[in-house]
Amino acid sequence: MNASGGKQPKKVPPSAQAAGPRKIPGLAIKRKAAPKSPEAPPTKKQRKEAEEGRQGAVDDQEEEELVYEEESAAESSRSQPSKNPSPPASGSQGGGSAGLRPVVALKEPPRRYGWWSSTVGETSKKPRMLIVFSGRSREGDLAHQMARLGWLVCSLDTVLPTPTDLTKDEVWDEIKKDLDAEFFQAGWIATPCGTFSPLREKPPGPRVIRTIDHITGIPDPTKAEAAQLRDSNILVHRSYKVAHKLHQQVRPWGLENPDHPAGKPSLWMMPRIEDMPRWQGVDITRFDQCITGLETTKPTKLYTEKLELSALKDKRCNHEKKVWTREDGTTFEAAHNPTVQRWEQVDGKMQRASKSQGEHTELLSKILAVAFHKNVDDKWKMEQLRKEML
Repeated sequence: MNASGGKQPKKVPPSAQAAGPRKIPGLAIKRKAAPKSPEAPPTKKQRKEAEEGRQGAVDDQEEEELVYEEESAAESSRSQPSKNPSPPASGSQGGGSAGLRPVVALKEPPRRYGWWSSTVGETSKKPRMLIVFSGRSREGDLAHQMARLGWLVCSLDTVLPTPTDLTKDEVWDEIKKDLDAEFFQAGWIATPCGTFSPLREKPPGPRVIRTIDHITGIPDPTKAEAAQLRDSNILVHRSYKVAHKLHQQVRPWGLENPDHPAGKPSLWMMPRIEDMPRWQGVDITRFDQCITGLETTKPTKLYTEKLELSALKDKRCNHEKKVWTREDGTTFEAAHNPTVQRWEQVDGKMQRASKSQGEHTELLSKILAVAFHKNVDDKWKMEQLRKEML
């Protein structure tokens, strides 16, 4: 198979960028420019278009550099896949970061499901990584980082050029069969958290549909809410199954979700998920993603196995507080400008600020990739050596 304070707060404007991230020894940070803030709140039509995530047409999906222009889709649990995703950026093999090995999509992937990526060359001897709920493909993401370290990566999400909907039994059955056969050497799971989000408590957003007493769903949902809960619960259960299978095989894996305040519903309270910390070898890591360059705090919690993440563990926001101004003229003090009910203009389109802040920074992806690469399954390496000797 071949793939070609105490200090006085400083006043700053609403669009000002948050303070820089804490430096982590041995790792460099590369931040994106802050998106421009809109001059006025989006119209009803603009909000509708942003939520639907309309994108341009594409005629084909050639094997090219994995640089895409589609909108961010961190919350992609049941967002409908774009039937016309934006095409890969055409041009040189070395697009994206200068001097780095190009990452390409496989013309002939080993499986029908997923969006498969690797560096150019032979892939049959590479360790395989499964990324569940990867979000959009973009330069510097976890898939790119793993591919450049020599891995063959399968990304699963409804927003990718080859969309994968894990609520469909026929799709899940294929993936489960490969998991049972130890086809993957590692896995990362970023289960969609929209139905758990505390932002639902902030009007005019959707209402709360999970509570501490009703963690699997409120007893009186509307028809639309019931469907949303059903699909979300399926995704949570299948996230568990992926992690459990890799745990049984003693392979590196990680499960990621927000670290909500006490008293708020979260993925970590769901049946079976709440039992995972009792598995032998499972580690819990809590940190704020702003330390890796994200423009908002974003408290995060991880369950992992066979991953050394001291660069993240217990690292919390230590940025200086500033005075921010809301659209109504009132002010508040915080280290970062919250994303709650805030809209921004990205590539000429209006979208919720929380979308772009739902993606890993390049630094976070690099930390995770290095941790995985240091723990390539010894069993896999010995098997490859045996094949070469034969």
